[in-house]
Amino acid sequence: MVFAGYYFIPKKYSLAFLFIFNLVFYGWAEPRYLPLMLVSIAFNYCAALTLRRFGCKKLILAASVAINLALIGYFKYSGLFVSTVAGIKIIPEIPALAAFGAPSLPIGISFYTFQAISYLIDVYRGEISPEPNALKFGVYISLFPQLVAGPIVRYGEIAEDIGKRGTGLADVESGLKLFICGLTKKMLLANSAGLIWNRFAEAPGGNGVAGAWFGLVVYAFHIYFDFSGYSDMAVGLGRMLGFRFPVNFNYPYISTSVTDFWRRWHITLSGRSAAIPRQC
Repeated sequence: MVFAGYYFIPKKYSLAFLFIFNLVFYGWAEPRYLPLMLVSIAFNYCAALTLRRFGCKKLILAASVAINLALIGYFKYSGLFVSTVAGIKIIPEIPALAAFGAPSLPIGISFYTFQAISYLIDVYRGEISPEPNALKFGVYISLFPQLVAGPIVRYGEIAEDIGKRGTGLADVESGLKLFICGLTKKMLLANSAGLIWNRFAEAPGGNGVAGAWFGLVVYAFHIYFDFSGYSDMAVGLGRMLGFRFPVNFNYPYISTSVTDFWRRWHITLSGRSAAIPRQC
C-alpha cells in the first residue's frame, strides 16, 4: 500500500503521504509515544536553525545534544536508578521514589535520537545546511524502514532522495532481494539460534565446558543475524522507495582485532558510512 501510494499519488503530495505513513507505522505499535517523536522532530528542527542563525554555537550544540541524550537516559536508565537507590539500605525509603515506575522504552528512540544528533553535529560543522522544510526533516527522522533498528543515516546521505521519488526497476529488484535476504537471516537463522540459546540458558550449570562454549557461539550468531537481518531489511525497503541507506555490517566476525571488529559492526553508529560493497 505504501509503495503504491508513494509512487502513484501526485508528486507534490508524496512527501506528506510518506510522513503520515511513517507516523502511522510508528503509532500503530506505540501510539502513546507518537507525541514524543513529534516533539523530538520539532525540537531538533528548531535547534538546527538556531545553530545557523545565532552565535554561541558550541553552547547551543552541547545543550541540544544533552537534551537528546537525557531523553534516552530517562527511558533507559530511570528504572535502574530507582531500583538501585531503593536497594541501598542506608538510604531512607522515599515514598515518591518508590511509587515511581520504570517507563517502558519507546521503540526506536535510540535510533531516531542518534540520527537527530548526527544531523545537529553535521550542521554545526558546516557539512550540511539546516533543512528549512520541516516536512522533509520530519520524513528524515521518522523514515519507517530504518526507524526501529537502524542503520543510522546521516542527513547528507539521503537529502537529495527525500521527495525525489526516483527509482527504477533495478533498484526495486535489488531492494527486494536484499529485503528477502534480511528476512531469511532473521526468521531462519537468528530465530533458530535464539531457540537453541534459550535451551542452553535454562540450565547454565549443566552444559559443561564444551556446552558453554557452544552456547556462547550460538548466542553470538543469534545477535548478529538478528541485528544484521533487520538492517538488511531496512536497506532493502529504503532502496525500493528510492533511498540509498549506508551499509551497516561488513562481516564483523572475521575481524582480526577489536578495532577492526568495531569498524565492521554497526558501522553507522560510529559515523563511518564509507562506501563498502553491499554484503548480505
